[in-house]
Amino acid sequence: MASMESDRTQPMTATLMLHDPDGRPWPLTLSRDCLRFIGPYRRLDDFDIDAILLFDAVRRAA
Repeated sequence: MASMESDRTQPMTATLMLHDPDGRPWPLTLSRDCLRFIGPYRRLDDFDIDAILLFDAVRRAA
């Protein structure tokens, strides 16, 4: 059985590729634990809903 210490050393991140208004990439790296907070929040201008679907897919894979 793995100890808690060894579990914490494993990188558990997910990266979302956002884009600024000029189309330049803006990678956002989050702990996989943060994915549970992604949900149906107020829509932001120029924020593509496909990003929410990506987060949901990553969350389910984790």
